[in-house]
Amino acid sequence: MPHFEKMLYDNAQLAPVYLHAWQLSGEERWRRTATDVLDYALREMRLPGGGFASSQDADSGGVEGSFFVWTPEQLREVLGDEDGSLAARLFGVVGGGNFEHGTTVLSLPFPLEQVAISLDLDATAMRSQVDEIRSRLYVAREQRAHPGRDDKVVTAWNGLMLRALAEVGGALDRADYVDAARDLAAFLLTDLVRDGVVLRTWKDGEAKITGFLEDVASLADGLLTLYEVTGEPRWYEAARRLCDGMVERYFEPTAGFYDTAIDGDPLLVRPRTLDDNAVPAGRSTAALALLRLSLLSGEGRWREVAERTVAPLASAIGRAPVGLGNLAWALDLALADTREVAIAGDAEAEDTRTMVRAVLDRWNPWRVLAWGEADGVPLLDGRPAVGGHATAYVCRGFVCDAPTSAVAELQTALEVRPPS
Repeated sequence: MPHFEKMLYDNAQLAPVYLHAWQLSGEERWRRTATDVLDYALREMRLPGGGFASSQDADSGGVEGSFFVWTPEQLREVLGDEDGSLAARLFGVVGGGNFEHGTTVLSLPFPLEQVAISLDLDATAMRSQVDEIRSRLYVAREQRAHPGRDDKVVTAWNGLMLRALAEVGGALDRADYVDAARDLAAFLLTDLVRDGVVLRTWKDGEAKITGFLEDVASLADGLLTLYEVTGEPRWYEAARRLCDGMVERYFEPTAGFYDTAIDGDPLLVRPRTLDDNAVPAGRSTAALALLRLSLLSGEGRWREVAERTVAPLASAIGRAPVGLGNLAWALDLALADTREVAIAGDAEAEDTRTMVRAVLDRWNPWRVLAWGEADGVPLLDGRPAVGGHATAYVCRGFVCDAPTSAVAELQTALEVRPPS
């Protein structure tokens, strides 16, 4: 049985995983799951200012899960006998239940296509019917006592959601997700960054606590993703400023990254977290952000810090890859035959947008993308549109192949190349 508490960081990390599963397999259920996760977060956890609450409680009215569970009788009461029976079969709702007080936690024990075959129904028509059933159940559930919500904004967790909204929005061409990501980035930079210093939490208009490494790194990483999706240089510049401050205040050349800033509250021992827990470790997220910034800027100093962060732990990654998964991702990126993609052209023109979508809609963790205004983004400098058409430059270490205006040629140049 699940615990019914919904954490922002869980949903923010799950959505990209399902997106990648869809990009790699083409299976529609993974795309739907990715969007269902983000739709839930926008509906239930988004705050008026654009930030996201930390969690939604497990119980309501003092009873755990009461908001979420169902009985066969409740399904029939809302849906009628025919649709109620279908919903019970589809979601595994049985007499006696699988939870407390004879209730059932809804699940999908069998794929929808399999249920359609067993009932001799058309799968597409059944999907439409199930969507309508879910909508009716949602309306009925809204009449129940709602679980509480922790409206505290945590910068690191919101940075994870920023990346999720931007990445899924870009890959699926969902303007609503991208707009939500813009609003979230603006809120975080306005309300949780003070004189260049990232703060940890915000609630009821008050931000406090000097941020930890994970807060700065997650925000910078999310901003870089938002830049790649929107082509708006302001997000690149904001990420660059954050990374400058991150290296200055959290990194020591002889010891690497610490979790706390050098000018933070004094502690008996200054902590350095290596392994991932419920959220990725700050140092591995910092390494990822710095590697991506190095690829976009051509500045080796960012890569040098990232490599000094990852290299001493390479053998540890081999011994404990599950506990150091995010660090393994950073090591993978550091070793990969990466590609820097610059797309020149009118940001509003359809040919430019088509090229950008051709990059964003495919899973490729070994590339970065720059497009839109060249203002302050080195990868775009000196790479103009050719013949008035959107033009792509695919580069390695800022040395580029011949420019192309053909989407097929761009896609071929970006075929996935795992590290050798």
